[in-house]
Amino acid sequence: MKKLLRVLAIFGFATMTTGSVIACTKQKPQPKKPDQSNTSDSNTDTSDNNTDTSDSNTDNSGDEPVEEVIDPNSRPDSDDNEADDNDINDNASQIRQKNDLIQQFNSEIRDVYNETIRPYINSRTAILSRRTDDSEDFFARQNFSKLSKKIDPNKDNDGYQKFYDNLDEKEQSEFNKSLENVLDISTAIDKFKQKLNKLGTDKYRILLNGFNDNNWIKGIKFRFDDSKMKFFENKDSFDSTIKLVIDFSYQYKDTVDQVKNETISNELVINVSSEEVVIDLLKNIKKLWSNLLLSNDDLLKVDFKTLKKASKDLTVQDLLTASTNSYKSAISKHNEELSEKIKDKILEKLIKSSGNEVVKNFKISYKDDQEKIDSEKSHTKLKIGALEQETLDKNDNSVMVGLASAYDQLHLYFGEVKTDEQIDLLKTKNGNKQLVEELLDPWIAKMQNYKDQFKQTLLDTYSEFNESTDKLEEQFKNSDIFKNMYKTVTSIENFELQGLRLTLASGFVHDLGNISFNYAVELEPNDSKLDFDNTEELKEKTYKQSSIFNAYYKGIETLLIQFHKFYGIKKGNPDYSKKWIPSISRRLLFNMTGRPKNVKTRNNEDFNIWFEWKKYLNGDGKKTAITTDLSEFYSLDFNSDVKKIKEEYLISKIPGITEFKLFQTRNPKQTICLEEQNYNSRYLVKNSKTKKLDWVYVPASKGIVANKSGAERLPLEFGMQTDLFNWKLTSGSFFSYHLSDVTMIGNIEEQADTN
Repeated sequence: MKKLLRVLAIFGFATMTTGSVIACTKQKPQPKKPDQSNTSDSNTDTSDNNTDTSDSNTDNSGDEPVEEVIDPNSRPDSDDNEADDNDINDNASQIRQKNDLIQQFNSEIRDVYNETIRPYINSRTAILSRRTDDSEDFFARQNFSKLSKKIDPNKDNDGYQKFYDNLDEKEQSEFNKSLENVLDISTAIDKFKQKLNKLGTDKYRILLNGFNDNNWIKGIKFRFDDSKMKFFENKDSFDSTIKLVIDFSYQYKDTVDQVKNETISNELVINVSSEEVVIDLLKNIKKLWSNLLLSNDDLLKVDFKTLKKASKDLTVQDLLTASTNSYKSAISKHNEELSEKIKDKILEKLIKSSGNEVVKNFKISYKDDQEKIDSEKSHTKLKIGALEQETLDKNDNSVMVGLASAYDQLHLYFGEVKTDEQIDLLKTKNGNKQLVEELLDPWIAKMQNYKDQFKQTLLDTYSEFNESTDKLEEQFKNSDIFKNMYKTVTSIENFELQGLRLTLASGFVHDLGNISFNYAVELEPNDSKLDFDNTEELKEKTYKQSSIFNAYYKGIETLLIQFHKFYGIKKGNPDYSKKWIPSISRRLLFNMTGRPKNVKTRNNEDFNIWFEWKKYLNGDGKKTAITTDLSEFYSLDFNSDVKKIKEEYLISKIPGITEFKLFQTRNPKQTICLEEQNYNSRYLVKNSKTKKLDWVYVPASKGIVANKSGAERLPLEFGMQTDLFNWKLTSGSFFSYHLSDVTMIGNIEEQADTN
């Protein structure tokens, strides 16, 4: 007798996270007894399919579904494991994915370079030329002063002259070695490696395959051929500014597995002086930010109201995600205003207040008042980012519960969000109580994790300018302002001043090169009063006083409503708690019309997601396998025209976001198809009269269908990923095991309203 006692798989879901803390909701499923009188769901038709050895038709009107009884070491009979192992490695999709990974890799390398090597080297570019007996020290006073005789007579518009080619071989070697020593290149690269190792490179292993012990990092070289300097000597003192380019090189494997070389370059400005007061001032200017931080200077923070004046379209959700054009525009305008205030602060705090009368006569200015910011170097150093939620729908070995424990969240995130209940948040009085309750744990987890991230980011940034972080550590230990700062701050922004120049009393102008500056973006200062150590009180009442929680709630509420409208989302199995549903039917995640109202294609046809999916797959039959990346497919990112419609009619209507994705893991032995006709799914029941197993057929909707996967028992991960909210549902290992086709996303006909 065939061993067919392995039925209905249990359904599960997984979450998606990006490295942030996840609030997990572990829900214990409550088994529900089958309603034996509920036979309308099962159309018994065993004319061609009987699992019983008698091969006779059976009246199953009194049958009850069989509980899952599966031997984990056994496998199904071959005739029940006929799903084809389709090749899902669509080449074009793989190339796109690898290109995306390469882009992410290069972006991260550049970020780490800008956070480690550049600031460390820049902090060491003010060099005091001393009297020394070291004949190989290029910057020693007796050696450096000889350069005036090596400089080309021709000057550029800024007074710089070539000199390197006029040095003899020994002098060129001394210049190179002295630069490496003074700028401490080896330590800079070590800092880069330490930071990168902390972030982890395992995600890039396909790009770094074959490179051992970080030998994909080639190192730093000076571009001496382009170096130039200006030199001023007056009696027994001199000043000089040297400009040259440094190149940081690294390698990786490209899409065709060939070694690709990349170089990050930036100009280095080195200030040399025989006068200690000049070098001390230059160093203090470069580390101005770290000194202002210790005194909690107002220049180091900006609030939402101030930014709103610069960008009228700015929303509070923009501050949470720090990714929209409105946010970037507001930050850019604030950087311009701040650049002038920083110059004034240098003049007031470091020059006019100096105890040295010579320094008081120095002047600070920009080379070009229209180009005070190096916009290419501006970036968000830290942001609070999306709330993360993971739901673990554990089914153990029982097929009778399926997704029951996850349906509450499914019916909210992939169903319906009603907003007519009293919730009494700080600025939102009516909304959805369930959504409030769902977001509390992710919000608290986010803030508790963000506290450590915020402190570490400030310490790391402070260390770019100072050898020790003890003074800042002391502030976090003793100052309530620093202890509570993370509660109000949504991001830390970094930008670089360019073209600052210090004019000495002699008239010589020291170009300072880029100077890094950071500041915090605040949503609401009153949030500093919240106590995130008292989670019980937070959940009970004080969450209602939080501007940040209110911003998350309102943004996510809007996100879900607009998502439901655009995709035409409808609940799947809405009555799961009131009546028994066959386990094989519980794999239905949600239904969707795919037809948003008043949305047209460029051919002026009604936009229909189901039609776009079919067209993309070149489907010409009733069932077409989906071999492309499921996230790209579900998220409508497979076609530029479709993606543009998504951006215009979905993303643009959700405050704070620039990205919206749906995702699902795939079992390699399971085929996911686009089914264009309703069909009958089937499961096994035990005949109460004969005590034998019979097939029972259940009407199933057309849509996204999973074919049987044999005895593979792997969890399913499914969810959404956005700038504002990420949800991942992980269902137990039996979801991928079933004896028949099952619908995961149902195709229903009615049209959705996107107004």
